[in-house]
Amino acid sequence: MWSLDHGAESNPASTLDESLPHSHAVPWGSGKTEVPTSDDQGHQGAVANVDTAIEVAAGEGLRHPMTVALPDGDDGVYSAIGYAFDAPSDEQTVHVDRFGGEVVSTYGYDDYPLLAKVVAQGIGLHEGRSLGLVTFWASALMCAVIIASCVTGPLMWWRRRRRGAGLDAPRGRMPVAGSPWLLAGLVVLGVLLPFFGVTLLAVLVFDQLVVRRVPALTRWFGAQ
Repeated sequence: MWSLDHGAESNPASTLDESLPHSHAVPWGSGKTEVPTSDDQGHQGAVANVDTAIEVAAGEGLRHPMTVALPDGDDGVYSAIGYAFDAPSDEQTVHVDRFGGEVVSTYGYDDYPLLAKVVAQGIGLHEGRSLGLVTFWASALMCAVIIASCVTGPLMWWRRRRRGAGLDAPRGRMPVAGSPWLLAGLVVLGVLLPFFGVTLLAVLVFDQLVVRRVPALTRWFGAQ
C-alpha cells in the first residue's frame, strides 16, 4: 500500500517526507528524519521483499494497514509506516534492510521530544482522531457552536444596536482596560493563535489611528 504516492521510493539521500511526498501516512513528528541505508555485506543480492518488510514491521508493533516505500538505488531500505490514524501514540516507522531483512532503524512516538509529542496529540485532538467518538462528537459540537455564533452574532448586534446612523457597534460589557484577566486571556490567545493575535492588533491599530481620527468614521462606528 503506497498511500497517495504509488511507487514511492525510500531514498537514503533524503528524508521520509521527501521519499513519500504528499502522503498523509507520514507522521508529522518523523517526516524530517533521514532515511538510512541497507548493508549488502555477506549477501549476494537482495533477499527481502515487501512481504518481508511488512512481517518484520508487524513484529516491531506496527499496525495494519501499513504504508511501505520501496528501496531506492542499490542501498535503499524498505520504509514501513504503521497505521496510527486514531492513536498518535502508535506512530512509528521501521526501516528494513533490503538484503537481509533486518531492522535497520526505527523511529516513533516514544522517540519524539516532548514538544513533538504534544503537537502530535494536539493534531489528533484537533482533527477528531484521538479518543474515539469522544473527540469526534466534541469536534462536531465545536463546529455547530461556530456555525451558531455566525448566526447569533449579527442577531445580537441587531438587538443591541443604538438607533442611529452607521454601523454603531454595541458597547462591550467587559471593557478590556478594566478587566486584567480578560486582557491576559486575549494576550495568551494572541500568542497561541497568531492569526487571531494579528487580527486583534490590526483592528486596534485601525481603531486608534484611523477611526478615532476621522470624524465621519467615528460617527459611523459609534466610537465616540
